Amino acid sequence: MSWLRGLSPQQAAGGRLTIGGDESVGSEPVRLHRGGGAPANDPGLIQRALAVGMNYELGIDSFFGASHSMRPTGERHSHSFRIQASFVTDSVDENGMICGFREVSNLLEAEAKRYANRYLNDLPTFGAIQPTGENLAAVVYRNLLTAL
Repeated sequence: MSWLRGLSPQQAAGGRLTIGGDESVGSEPVRLHRGGGAPANDPGLIQRALAVGMNYELGIDSFFGASHSMRPTGERHSHSFRIQASFVTDSVDENGMICGFREVSNLLEAEAKRYANRYLNDLPTFGAIQPTGENLAAVVYRNLLTAL
């Protein structure tokens, strides 16, 4: 980790992270320049320096089976559903995480359990709208936003 010694994005140009030789986003690899003064034993500073200019995405999947029918005369049939949630940000916490994996995984699992082995038409959510996969995706998305 000696190459990180002295790295600080807050310092003058000699100590900043640069991409493609300047401070704009380019296609070249990130060059880590050494500037003086950044304590090598400050994990938070190192983490922030590594995160400059990054975008992060955490994807989590959950699966469940449910049945539905299209109103007014569709036949009841079953589907296997996959819910995939992506959490996107441009920053991380002091541990280098965008969020607690267990917490968001539990949220997604709880949402999947609402519908698992159920007849979607019987749920109040789908009393006024068709229980299509698209409507189910919209409902799950809005429920997750509310839970976060």
